[in-house]
Amino acid sequence: MDKKEFLSKYHSLQVKIDKKKSLIEALKHSSLLSSIILEEEKQLKKLMDESKEIKIEIMKVIENLDDRLQSLLIYRYLNGMTWNEIADKLFISLRTVHRWHDMALSLLEIQK
Repeated sequence: MDKKEFLSKYHSLQVKIDKKKSLIEALKHSSLLSSIILEEEKQLKKLMDESKEIKIEIMKVIENLDDRLQSLLIYRYLNGMTWNEIADKLFISLRTVHRWHDMALSLLEIQK
């Protein structure tokens, strides 16, 4: 798994969690058995637990980077912000955002 894949795992899980929550809400408004809803809620809890673990892993991996690089990676991979949003938030150019991102990735050390 490369560094971007590792960092993207959290956001991917958040998308799955949102879909699962929508499904559960739809099921609650239908006349389906509560056992189906309970199973979906169990799966949701499992996804949420996994998401928390991955977030902790990511935070541990980026803790050795300087604050600006940490912020950039948090904004991108944990908060799901666009490159333009990050540039605005950090008061830097889009080009600088990409430069910092490349630098952060090159400095990251993830366990295989």
